[in-house]
Amino acid sequence: MSNCGWFDSNWESPKIVLVGEEILKRAEPFIRGCENCAPDLAWLPFETLLDQVTGNAAEITEYMLMVNAVCPRCGAGLRECTLIAVDDASLRDEGPCSGDSDVFPLFGGIGTI
Repeated sequence: MSNCGWFDSNWESPKIVLVGEEILKRAEPFIRGCENCAPDLAWLPFETLLDQVTGNAAEITEYMLMVNAVCPRCGAGLRECTLIAVDDASLRDEGPCSGDSDVFPLFGGIGTI
């Protein structure tokens, strides 16, 4: 999608994904904390984790939470833009792109607890 008002001839309409209990149950095992309880470790936007568990393209996907998402560690509410700490090893091993070493090229212990 284009940003800052620049025209992009490859612009695609955003894909709206309604996030319910099923998607949240798939995402929750990877969350180890949030910006509330692990501010030094939370660096990944929650919507990026949603991209991974749903297999959607980040560039064109917008999420709408239909149920309350909460941090399993402290119970704080999570929004799409909330920064989270993740268990990157289990996400890499069990996510929709398991076995793909390029799923999260920046993961490597950063942001895990």
